[in-house]
Amino acid sequence: MSNNKLLSNFSLRIGKLLDDDDEFNTTIFVGGNKSSSIIKTFKAHSILLKINSSYFENVLKNDN
Repeated sequence: MSNNKLLSNFSLRIGKLLDDDDEFNTTIFVGGNKSSSIIKTFKAHSILLKINSSYFENVLKNDN
């Protein structure tokens, strides 16, 4: 199988993983200030946060 085909298949599988609301290991809560108690939640994959953000890499470095 060619490298392009492998990369394409891998990209499709990652896309399916990102679309699956049940397959995540981190939840980010945003909001909740003086004027609003509304908190928005984001489901995420810690490995993707770590490899794309030095902030999350540092915050999640001890995450198991």
